Amino acid sequence: PNNSLSDTMIPNTITASNYLPLSGGTLIGNLNLGSHNLTNITTLSTNNLTATGIVSLPNNSITDTMIPNTITASNYLPLSGGTMSGDINLGTNDLTNGGAITANAFSGDLTGDVTGSLFGGSVDITALTMASGASSGYVLTTDGSGVASWTDTFWIKSLS
Repeated sequence: PNNSLSDTMIPNTITASNYLPLSGGTLIGNLNLGSHNLTNITTLSTNNLTATGIVSLPNNSITDTMIPNTITASNYLPLSGGTMSGDINLGTNDLTNGGAITANAFSGDLTGDVTGSLFGGSVDITALTMASGASSGYVLTTDGSGVASWTDTFWIKSLS
């Protein structure tokens, strides 16, 4: 047939043991695919795999049966709930979309818009800047139920 190759076309100087058969065989050494991809693999088995770049797996290709049962679950935080014992170091990353954040103690800077309530504690604020509602000569006071309002210092002095 056209574009076919027969044994008579192959020189006798070729040693077949230097070539990998089309089916089966064992490759000794590295396989360099250049810029080409390795595709349509049903099963890939390896020991001591080192991968660089991007390794893509089909959706849902890792199942529970593939995860060893020797993992101690108590060493990991569940995706929902759980208690962290120890620090979480975010480095230079931010904690975002936290919803309600509860802490027994907090030390650090809160930046951005902070809304909500502080229950059962106190806040030590230095260099407080009021974003709105503040006027010169007024102080922030509270009634007995914790509602804050701006009060003219003149009225405070006259009540003394």
